[in-house]
Amino acid sequence: MEFKHLSKAQAKADGAVKRALEKALMQARRYARYSNLRGIANLKCVAVIYAGTSLAALVTEDGGGEAQS
Repeated sequence: MEFKHLSKAQAKADGAVKRALEKALMQARRYARYSNLRGIANLKCVAVIYAGTSLAALVTEDGGGEAQS
């Protein structure tokens, strides 16, 4: 699970939430490749983006790489 936080002003920039979400999901995928996690059945990658105190984006992905918003 990877969390990213943007200020409200940062989140208003064109594509900022999408870029942060992509970075967070890439990091969550890297975590999932760690040897101590690879053996966990049904492991999920989760990326969470906040803008200020509001949830801006949330994506979960199964071990096969299929994203769900």
